[in-house]
Amino acid sequence: MVDQPVKEFCPHGGLHEPGTESPATLAGRMDGKGPGRLRIASLAASALWGLYAIHAFLAGRLDPMVGALAATVAVASLGVAWLSSPRTSEKTLRTVGSVYLLGTTFGMAMVEQHLGMAAGIGAGISWSAIWVAFFPIVLPCSPSHTLVKALVGATMTPVALGLAIALGRPVPAALDVVAMLAPVYIGAFVAYAGAKVLDRLGGRVEAMAAIGRYELVEKLGEGGMGDVWAARHRLLARPVALKLVKLSGEEDGVQLARFSREARVTASLESPHTVHLYDFGAANDGRLFYAMELLEGMDLEQLVKTFGKLPPERVVHILRQALHSLEEAHARDLVHRDIKPANLHIGRYALSHDHVKVLDFGLAKASSGGASTLITGNGRISGTPAYMAPEIVHGKAVDGRADVYALGCVAIYLLTGERVFPEATEVLAAAVAHVTETPVGIRARGVAIDEDLERVLMSTLEKDPVRRPDAASLREMLASVSTDAWTERDAADWWARNAPLPRRRVSEPPAGEVHATAPTLPRAQVLVAGHA
Repeated sequence: MVDQPVKEFCPHGGLHEPGTESPATLAGRMDGKGPGRLRIASLAASALWGLYAIHAFLAGRLDPMVGALAATVAVASLGVAWLSSPRTSEKTLRTVGSVYLLGTTFGMAMVEQHLGMAAGIGAGISWSAIWVAFFPIVLPCSPSHTLVKALVGATMTPVALGLAIALGRPVPAALDVVAMLAPVYIGAFVAYAGAKVLDRLGGRVEAMAAIGRYELVEKLGEGGMGDVWAARHRLLARPVALKLVKLSGEEDGVQLARFSREARVTASLESPHTVHLYDFGAANDGRLFYAMELLEGMDLEQLVKTFGKLPPERVVHILRQALHSLEEAHARDLVHRDIKPANLHIGRYALSHDHVKVLDFGLAKASSGGASTLITGNGRISGTPAYMAPEIVHGKAVDGRADVYALGCVAIYLLTGERVFPEATEVLAAAVAHVTETPVGIRARGVAIDEDLERVLMSTLEKDPVRRPDAASLREMLASVSTDAWTERDAADWWARNAPLPRRRVSEPPAGEVHATAPTLPRAQVLVAGHA
């Protein structure tokens, strides 16, 4: 029997399956108890209507119709409070939440129509508009459902007006009608705007509550596996990149396994050119997270798209650093399997510029004699076809030379600004091209490059991995090639001209505070270590 996905209760928006629309945000994500919040709201409404009726009665001005309506709403509110319990069925709760909003709004509108705004319960204020606008704060729901329910609630005012006219009230002037209806419809859009704000805040509050020792600063990105946040450790005040796995129902086991493997693999590597892992654990809701160093700079794909192709000497400088990371991984029998420009970060690190870090070991696996897998069990392609070695496409055994092939594809991209097979734009066509087509030489693409360097780089694109150098050999070959050197001065000058980075600051906690303020890192110049 297949388990049904767990649905979440939204008091006046119905039931939502996870992954469709965000249910209750700021309050809802904190506890997820819609029935409890509905009970609180109904009890509060019952008390307020009762207090109004008692006050008017003691003052000798309780209108019989208002008194009857107040008693009805108070009793109905107590009934809603009684129904809002875990024992009540989801269908009943859904109906109760929607009907209660509409019924209370209609009751307020009838009182306002009966007494007039100047003498009614609002004394010139439309309580219908206030209720419609602020109900989502008491019982938060998704923005779209909030808007629908708020608009329907606002429509109770013209319904009450029409009923009052049908019962003999004179038809008000057009301007009076506009003045009467405008506040409630404005309140409906205020409710929608408030729900949007709470929706954004809710995600941050939820994550902050789950990752207690880290304070979230800014969401940097999200992808198929998880969200990435710029954060800081509350006690150390150290800026970190915090990655949270995104659960997705039936794939939870696969996602968690990959996430755990990425953390273990990354933590086992010590190269200064591999992103460093600081922390790893489970959040309060069972999701896994890990904290990595927060890097200043950009990935190589962003570098080329923003500043164009790179000179050969700089490409060699980048490749040798990436190979340092891969050589260690391969020595430990690990294959990255997703080397691409977006997974290679370049920027300032300590006192050096153009420091390369290899990111995202989420697809890393031990090399073996078994077959590799291009298509995963859920039908997705494992890896990036534009940088995929032929043996992966064939489904053959894979070792570190698959990463060397991908790094050769990266070198072509850095030198030319285009992929090895630029005409293969479709996913499967790009994968097949690595098996069937011969790549065009670098100089034939219009790049001025030394013949020896071109020969070394093109050797990484051999179809047969046996004819391809491994990471250690390629690093030695690049060191022996005669080419201009890319120095630290060259790198520092380039960053100063094109993308100056902020000075790294060390913050001290103010007196009496436990944690310090994290340094300000411009979003455009920060790329979190590891992709979601």
